[in-house]
Amino acid sequence: TAAFGPFWGFIEGFLSWISGVSDNSIYPVLFCDYLKHVIPATEVGLPRTICVVSFTLVLSWLNYMGLNIMGWSAVLLAIFTVLPFVYVVPI
Repeated sequence: TAAFGPFWGFIEGFLSWISGVSDNSIYPVLFCDYLKHVIPATEVGLPRTICVVSFTLVLSWLNYMGLNIMGWSAVLLAIFTVLPFVYVVPI
């Protein structure tokens, strides 16, 4: 609000919140889409719903536990994400 005034500051904050909510809702679905290639039972139905809800609850719990654990979790997740590329692309 300091730079743009109260109205545009509110609009920017609200749109950032909407962007964060929609962006964060994509990750559990993508995770379960990748998981269905390893565990085909998670492709449809109740197992998929359990997968999405479980992943969402785990990430919410990590976020609730505080910034330190969330930061380390993000680092571990990033390492886990990069590992397949290290395996596929020789150095």
